[in-house]
Amino acid sequence: MDSKATSFALVTEGVSDHAVIERLIHTTLAKNLENQIYINRFHPKPDETDNAWYGPKGGWERVFEFCSCQNSLNKAMAYNRYLVIQMDTDTGGHQNFGIQLTDSNGEIPEAQIISEVTSLIISKFPDGFYNQYQDQIIFAISIHSIECWILPFYEPTPKKQPQINTCARRLAHLLTKENISSVKRYKEYSIICKKIRRLKDIEDKKSQSLSLTIFIEALQRLIPAASKTASDNADC
Repeated sequence: MDSKATSFALVTEGVSDHAVIERLIHTTLAKNLENQIYINRFHPKPDETDNAWYGPKGGWERVFEFCSCQNSLNKAMAYNRYLVIQMDTDTGGHQNFGIQLTDSNGEIPEAQIISEVTSLIISKFPDGFYNQYQDQIIFAISIHSIECWILPFYEPTPKKQPQINTCARRLAHLLTKENISSVKRYKEYSIICKKIRRLKDIEDKKSQSLSLTIFIEALQRLIPAASKTASDNADC
């Protein structure tokens, strides 16, 4: 790999999620880094079909499995500067997930859910892994699905309240009007994400999603560190 590159290992629930995260990374960082950006899909693997991925176990269960595997994590960090872990929260109430989304007062605050899911993922890591790599791990916790991150780019007018439920259904409806397929495959979601053209587009829309804002801010904090890493590598 180019010594001037900044590389990201992506661990996502599915291939459509990978397309979204990839687009957001490039759009947020490409013009702010002197070095090239490489994005490597570690999970799901490029040869895993959508049907294989959405099998008996949900995408989030396999993300947990990846995060508990020392060998997989070591490979990801051996070849990449950063590790990005994406997870939706719509199935948080599943017994194997165990994150409460509502209580007697209604919806649990988004920031609390993000914190709890992040802690849950960290708890899956082998001993010592997070302490060693915490500055290189970025969490992309989408409330409640990654479609809620894309939806504001297609809504004709901003919503008074951010939409966090049934986003996939609403997005599919808006995409139909533009003759764009909403099938959850990498190619289709890469096309869907073309609406995210510039960092300004993200800045204009991120207020519609707290979880998107948190992810973008985490990426932006990498800019000085990533640039310095590239400079150090170039001097070697």
